[in-house]
Amino acid sequence: MRVDDRGWMGGEVYGEPIPGAIDALRLLARHRAVFIYTARGRRTHQAVADRVARHSGLATRVNTDLDTAYWLGCDKAVHFDGDWTATLPVVTRAIGLDPATVRPSI
Repeated sequence: MRVDDRGWMGGEVYGEPIPGAIDALRLLARHRAVFIYTARGRRTHQAVADRVARHSGLATRVNTDLDTAYWLGCDKAVHFDGDWTATLPVVTRAIGLDPATVRPSI
């Protein structure tokens, strides 16, 4: 969801959103519950949620109890080469939406 131009940085939450990521997030959130899973340590989870909320305007919640999750998504589940324009139709189709009828609200 963000530009990863500085590497791990000790788990620091940084970087601007990848172009199109916030529009894609908003579009998906209009149709489905969106879960963001991060490999970053628990100490950064609230910072990740705050950053998503700040950039997207969406309400966020941190859930550290994996027993309550029924499905986990991963940025490796759908090939993503940094272009949300190309990836969004693949994701919408994967979650059962018709990409031809789902349009971002920009």
